[in-house]
Amino acid sequence: MDNNNNYQRVNNGMPMSTPNGQEGTWVPVDASSLPFTVGGEMNQPTIGPDGAYYCVGQSAPNYGPIVANQYNAIPTPSAQIQMPAIVQPIALVPYASQNQPLVQYNPNYQPDIPMGNANDPVYKAKPYSFLSVLLVMIGSVAGVVLSLLSCLVVGGTTNITGIDAILSYLQKFGVGTFDTHYYSNVFGPYANSADVLTKIVVWAFPIIFALLLLFAVVLVIKYLAKLGKRKSPRCFSLFAFIGFILSVACLVFQLMSATLLQFTMEPGIGMYVICGTYFLLFILPFFAKRGAVVLDFESSKRVYAHQ
Repeated sequence: MDNNNNYQRVNNGMPMSTPNGQEGTWVPVDASSLPFTVGGEMNQPTIGPDGAYYCVGQSAPNYGPIVANQYNAIPTPSAQIQMPAIVQPIALVPYASQNQPLVQYNPNYQPDIPMGNANDPVYKAKPYSFLSVLLVMIGSVAGVVLSLLSCLVVGGTTNITGIDAILSYLQKFGVGTFDTHYYSNVFGPYANSADVLTKIVVWAFPIIFALLLLFAVVLVIKYLAKLGKRKSPRCFSLFAFIGFILSVACLVFQLMSATLLQFTMEPGIGMYVICGTYFLLFILPFFAKRGAVVLDFESSKRVYAHQ
């Protein structure tokens, strides 16, 4: 029945049926199509101006079944199901306490430069400068003695220095023009001796004197460097140890030449000095106390800036 006709019938005095008569059923009505407003409580019948009963009801939409996996890029379930809960992983850090900060490794980390403080003393290894100067002087004495003093006396009259014995090697092989006493009195007569020990001693003495001179120069440079860098001279000097052994061996062969060799030679004053200097070069560095330190005044007053 048209709503306008119903409204007209009410105005003409025509009665409308009540909802309790159960003459019909509730049908949905578009509220915007009515010329009046329907009020009242939810699910409570209310008579309108047209004499008909209206009721504001709750919507109850019907859900249709879902066709599973039909025209779907992602498979869908065929019914309403409960999906499993999504668990977000959490990194657990074994803190010692809740106040402990979280740290991260930084490969570009640079340690902070400590700021200088004039009140904080700075120590350095004790340089023992006097001992370094003494070692330089002793090494220089060894080199001078090998060059100037007699280290070998042959035949009781011929004095031969260490540098003279070294230059005899050059004369032996025709390098330069030298006229050395060692070549004339030792190399010439005994270099080709049938006695093996005599031949070894004759050829070995110039080499030993050359090594002793070289070691003396190296030791002087070494202790000059320590003096310049203000470092302790304490060390085990291999050059001084080998030099002392070689000088003692020369002295022994010179003293026992009458028994061991085919010719007689005696140690000169220079040979005794060489043995003494190399003994001092070997033993004196140990007088510098290990681990000794002194106050570094320059570093104590230095101010650092962090950059």
